[in-house]
Amino acid sequence: MIRKIFFYGFLLHSTFAAANEINWIVYDFPPYYIINEYGEGLGRDEGIIHLLQKKLPHHKFNYINFPGSRVIHELSDPKQNYCTLSLYKTPQRSKNMLFTTTSSTIGLPLSIAMRLTDIKTLNIKIDKPVSFSKLLNKYKLIIGLAPNRSYGNKIDSIIKKTDPQQVIYRPGMNVLAGLTHMLVRNRIDIVLGYPDEHEYIANKLGIKGKVISLQLEESPSYSEGYIGCSLNQQGQLNINLLELALQKIHKQNNYYQLLIRWLPKHFHQKLKNILESDT
Repeated sequence: MIRKIFFYGFLLHSTFAAANEINWIVYDFPPYYIINEYGEGLGRDEGIIHLLQKKLPHHKFNYINFPGSRVIHELSDPKQNYCTLSLYKTPQRSKNMLFTTTSSTIGLPLSIAMRLTDIKTLNIKIDKPVSFSKLLNKYKLIIGLAPNRSYGNKIDSIIKKTDPQQVIYRPGMNVLAGLTHMLVRNRIDIVLGYPDEHEYIANKLGIKGKVISLQLEESPSYSEGYIGCSLNQQGQLNINLLELALQKIHKQNNYYQLLIRWLPKHFHQKLKNILESDT
């Protein structure tokens, strides 16, 4: 009888412990998660998870490191109990995982990086969106891309119509950093990526100020990412808790500070305006 009581007590304790733990999937994706490299511990999304932890002091946060290619697969398995930050919410993904209603991150959309010398030569204003199509078709600039990566329908369509001699693909690891090296060496003229990615790499390579991130007319004004959790009972409990916590941190200045941590300064005001209009 004592053994049975102990066993049931152990099960209750284990169930309670699991219900009060959130397992976060993290992966090496600077500057959102920075693991074992420049800026370690200063990832934007890592910082937001820490803000959420402060709003849920009675819950234990565990961190599980997966390759980026496995994140969606692991989250889509209902036998697991995982959550992660900054996911795009799509109809297909919503069939296999749960999402918060409130966004976990708000960021500026796809942008380009160019040499400051070229920006001055073409008389481009860094605080205004530029036409991606015009840069390729009129000025015949050469663009560097990661192979097998989609940049959205509009951008992909423009690239497809561009002279193949103006498009260079770079395979391998650390593609964006490699393309930025090529940009600095005048082997290409444009690199596609997100503003925070461009800023992070410029800092990492010591070329800040020589390479500038520019908004594109063909991109939306901003993008939102959400918390996604496993599609099961525990996942629903986690989503409910994290939804309330997100609503609270959205009002904090340190949330804004995290969003701009790796964002070029000339984009700060735009992001602030987006946050203010979203509240």
